[in-house]
Amino acid sequence: MHIKIGDTLYTHPPGRPGHLTMGRVITGDTRLSWLVGDPKFSRHKVLKKSLRENIPRYGHRQWYTEAGVNAAGFVDKHRFRIVSALSVEGDVSKLKKIAEILGVEL
Repeated sequence: MHIKIGDTLYTHPPGRPGHLTMGRVITGDTRLSWLVGDPKFSRHKVLKKSLRENIPRYGHRQWYTEAGVNAAGFVDKHRFRIVSALSVEGDVSKLKKIAEILGVEL
């Protein structure tokens, strides 16, 4: 996906890691970062390569495109059921195909 100025990036609101609702518009850029949010109040520098914002003394914050939000929602909703189904699967041919898809060397 091609990201550009005017697009919206999403992150977790402070203290709510399970919710991707804090959307901010990209208002500018540098060679390495997207400038996200209103420059009059609080602007975030989000690395273009990883969509991470470095926060001094606190680590980092991950940002997502709209497609990334949808993918994260799918993973959060379905990961447990898929892993549970795999843990009891006894068909070797299915497991080998899944390993191949995931790039697991056997």
